[in-house]
Amino acid sequence: MDRYIPEYPQPPHTSYAILSQSPVIDLDDGQPDVANSVLYQAPGGAWVFGAGTISWAWALDDFQRNLADARIQQTTVNILSLFGVDRP
Repeated sequence: MDRYIPEYPQPPHTSYAILSQSPVIDLDDGQPDVANSVLYQAPGGAWVFGAGTISWAWALDDFQRNLADARIQQTTVNILSLFGVDRP
């Protein structure tokens, strides 16, 4: 998981938003922690989305895991729309 850590510098950006804060258990030490998803715009104009997890794609469909989540699906649609991608 990824999270915002104030002691580390943020990437160069013109805007930056933490979209979510999800509770997780750190696998290294077993302690509670949080994962953050973020959205920011780089100085060159590119939008960047960081899901905070490599498991984001699991919630997009039901392929063999039964983990589809309508909230993650809609969030993905919203982010892609912001990026200028039309829904098929």
